[in-house]
Amino acid sequence: MKRCKMYQILIKKFVLLIVVLINTNLIYADDKDLGTVCLIDQIKNGTKECKYAYIDSNANVIIPPQFDRANEFTANGLALVKQNRKWGFINTKGKWVIKPQFHLANSFNDYGTALVSASTHQWGFINSEGKWAIEPRFYGAWDFDTDGFAYVIELKKGRFYINHKGQQVIPSRWYAARNKPCTIRKNISIFGDTVYVEPDKPEDKCKWGFKNADNKWVIGAKFETTRDFGIYDVAGAKQNGKWGFVNKKGQWVIPPKFDGILEFRKEDYGWAWAELNGKQGFINIKGEWVIPPKFDDFHDFDDNGLASAKQDGRWGFIDRKGNWVIPPKFLRSGYFQRNGLMLNVIMKKWLFFTIRGRSGLFNTKGELVAQVKTVCDGRLDILIKPNGKVIYPIGFEEKVNCKR
Repeated sequence: MKRCKMYQILIKKFVLLIVVLINTNLIYADDKDLGTVCLIDQIKNGTKECKYAYIDSNANVIIPPQFDRANEFTANGLALVKQNRKWGFINTKGKWVIKPQFHLANSFNDYGTALVSASTHQWGFINSEGKWAIEPRFYGAWDFDTDGFAYVIELKKGRFYINHKGQQVIPSRWYAARNKPCTIRKNISIFGDTVYVEPDKPEDKCKWGFKNADNKWVIGAKFETTRDFGIYDVAGAKQNGKWGFVNKKGQWVIPPKFDGILEFRKEDYGWAWAELNGKQGFINIKGEWVIPPKFDDFHDFDDNGLASAKQDGRWGFIDRKGNWVIPPKFLRSGYFQRNGLMLNVIMKKWLFFTIRGRSGLFNTKGELVAQVKTVCDGRLDILIKPNGKVIYPIGFEEKVNCKR
């Protein structure tokens, strides 16, 4: 008898644990799995401008269209939205947590604050409760970078960096710098237009190097142009028309042999975008191609491990090995939101031609999940399944609803 009671207690605890895990997962899914789509509803709103809604991975509308602008939810479960010309923050139920009151705003960063403008030239940082973490005393400001510093402007103090407490700091960084202004050029008027031409004399051209936080040269100005130092303590530099990477001694780690480069990024698996002979790919810190240069254009990798790439005039998505996951079939590039959907144009074949169709929502397999169909003489957008079944508005009937 005691053993049976013990089993009953264990079963109840197990069920309770499952319920907690499910609820926790739902909270996490709400934060991560909602994306946005803009839909016209002139019948209800009286305007032909589309309003943003939030949808899940099946294109079900979770938060109805009502926002002029909308961003994805961040880790704290809040999303930045715009309504009636003001910015505020909502939760995953569409309820206002921080009412729309800001002139301009950024989404919450990884440090739990959001850069907002209370009015023109009054920038500061708020916390998730809408209270000032750093008072709006700045004429201009940029968000905190990956090192935890924000670049700000004060009319009396000028330009400087601050930490999360709003205190002025001097980051121990090296900056790309030039030895003279790069605007020494002569003007030529051609048919009334002014054209800027590079100086004839090489000595008149500016050179780039690096300075430290004390504004002292640490690597002399000897490059045609440079980029800032990033991960691996290397920086892009250009010489004789080609790009490579140098270390903090000014030595070439990767010789200048590329037509274009960007910084090494953690988000791109520690690789750097590079271009050679008009084709783009990714290189590692050794300068080796990890994704060969075979694409006409390229975007960064998303959180789902896919990157949009262009080939032969069409866009598709590749994995980190450079293999096509979604073959190039789209007219424009796109990105997947946290609900795993991407908005793009549906291409249809008609006889021997491929024509542009409606906007559609595609999953990471390239499958069409839903279409945006405009009805009621252009006054209303509805979401429908590929088989024509209406997803939103629920219970919509064109003959009935379009008469409103």
